[in-house]
Amino acid sequence: MLQTLGRVESFAADKARRSNPRAANLAYQRSADAFQEAQRGVGPGKLSKQSYHTWAYCLFRVQKHAEAITQLQYAFDGSPRDAMRHALRARCHNAIRQGKQAIADFTAALKFTPQDVGLLIERAEVRRRLGKGALAAAELTVAVDTLPSPHGAAHTRLLRWVFEYFLGQNDVDAAIAPLERIRKAQPNLGWLRLELGILYYRKGAFDRAVAEFEPLLDGTLSVKSYGLGRVYARLGLIARHKGEPSKAEKHFRRALELSPNEATALRGLVSSLNRNGKREEALALIPALRTAVRLEEEIRRLSRQIGRDPRNKGARAKKILSLCELHRWDEASDEVELYGQVIPDGSVVQLRSDLARRKKEAGKTP
Repeated sequence: MLQTLGRVESFAADKARRSNPRAANLAYQRSADAFQEAQRGVGPGKLSKQSYHTWAYCLFRVQKHAEAITQLQYAFDGSPRDAMRHALRARCHNAIRQGKQAIADFTAALKFTPQDVGLLIERAEVRRRLGKGALAAAELTVAVDTLPSPHGAAHTRLLRWVFEYFLGQNDVDAAIAPLERIRKAQPNLGWLRLELGILYYRKGAFDRAVAEFEPLLDGTLSVKSYGLGRVYARLGLIARHKGEPSKAEKHFRRALELSPNEATALRGLVSSLNRNGKREEALALIPALRTAVRLEEEIRRLSRQIGRDPRNKGARAKKILSLCELHRWDEASDEVELYGQVIPDGSVVQLRSDLARRKKEAGKTP
C-alpha cells in the first residue's frame, strides 16, 4: 500500500513540476517518506526494484543526492532498465561533485544504450568539468560515426558540443572542423553559416567569411536579429581593415540596429566616426561603450561559469540580467528559454515575467 502511495505521489509531482514547483517538491518528499515507511516494515532491500528506483528519483528531485545513491544500490536488476538507474545515480554523483563516479555510471548506462545522445553529452559535460574536455570531444567525434544515418539532429547535437568546446578553448581550426562536418550533411543551416563566417574572420580569411555571410545577408538563410547584428559587426571590421571607413560606419550602425549596445559594433563605430571626422558623435558614444564592455566581460565570465556547471542557476540569471541591461532582448529571451530547458524546476516562470517587465519599462513591447 505504501509503495503504491509513493508511486502515486511521484507521478503527481512530475505533473506539477513545471507549473507549481513548490507543490511538486512537497509531493516528491511525501513519496520518499512513503517508501521510507514501507521499508521500515520489511527491512532494507526488501522493496521492489522499481520502488527503490522511484524512491531514489524523488530524493534526487528534492536534492538529497547522497540518500538517493544509497537507495539506488537496491534498484539494479541487470536489465535494460538499469540504463535509467545508472544515469540517475550518475546525476546524483555529479550533483555532489563526485565526477569519477558519475562518469563510471554514465559509461555503464551507455552499455545498454550506446547511441543515447543525451547521455553522451552529459558524460562529456562531466569530463569537461574535470578538465578532460579534449577527451570528451574525441569521444563525441567517434560517437558521431557510430550513429545510424541519415545524419540529422543527433549528429548535429554531438558535433555542436565539440565545436562549442574548442571555441571555448580559442582553438579556431579545431572549432571549424566539426562545423564543416555538419555542413556536409546539412548545408542550409543559418546558425552554421554565421559561426563559420565568424571563425573564418578570426583566421583572417576575410573573403571566405564574407562568402559564408552572403546567404544570411540576402535572406536565403535566416538567423535571429542579434546573429545578423554579429554579421554586420564583422563586415564593419573587414571594411575598416580594407581602409573603407564610410562603409565600415554603415555596417556598424546596422549592427547596432539589430543588436543594441553590442561592444564590438560600438567600438568599431567610435573608431569609424573618428576617422570620418565625426568626433563629437564618437565622444557621445563612449559612456555606452564603457558600459557595454563591462557588461560583455561579465557575460563572458558568466558563460565560462555556465560552461563548467550548466545547472548554475545564479550564473544563468545574472547573464540574463546583464543582457537586459544592454537592452539585447532577443538574446535575453533565448537565455531564459535555455534556462528553462536546463533547470526544469519552474523558476523560469519568474524569469519570463521579469524579462517582460524590463522590456516594458524600457519602452519595448513585451
